[in-house]
Amino acid sequence: MGEVTVFSEDAVAGCLPGICVRTGVPTDDRLSVRAPVHAGGTRLGMAWLLILLGPVGWLVLVILALTRRPAGGLVVRVPYSAVAQRKLFRARRSERTAGVAVVALMVVEIVVLVTRPPSVGAISAVLLAGVTVAAATTVVSALLLMPMEVRARLDASRRWVTLANVGSGFAFAAWEQSRSHVTSHTEAVGLEHWPAAS
Repeated sequence: MGEVTVFSEDAVAGCLPGICVRTGVPTDDRLSVRAPVHAGGTRLGMAWLLILLGPVGWLVLVILALTRRPAGGLVVRVPYSAVAQRKLFRARRSERTAGVAVVALMVVEIVVLVTRPPSVGAISAVLLAGVTVAAATTVVSALLLMPMEVRARLDASRRWVTLANVGSGFAFAAWEQSRSHVTSHTEAVGLEHWPAAS
């Protein structure tokens, strides 16, 4: 998988080559992707220290990870075939379901530990096993999802969008399209500053 830098106007309007960014097959379908300014827009930063607080910290961290959205940026539309979109949505749904299961089981675990019902040890052990399985499923789902998602980031000038984790066929076609735009407007944009595809 590679990356390519394109005009933000083309990316927002969905005026990119009609080639699926993942599979390279021709497509007219588009998928919306958020492009934060710079790469750090979706990270949790110091929130990872919540792990040190035990189950309550883990619960807060999971909720933050599930609800956090990047601030600022643009929503860009990239070519994404219907088949690839179905696979992506299934993987996202699996990750979300596992994440919700982790949160729900941890809430129940905390309630059990606070109320201390009869046979609290056995109930707690079963719930802890469930949390472990759900957390492992969340991690596996996230790892499977990672190579399927196109990542976009907007540069500080807001003129360029870099699309990462795209197929080489799409990267080359998008680079050629954007290069032809630059060539036709050489007075506005110098070719020596043109970002290359990788």
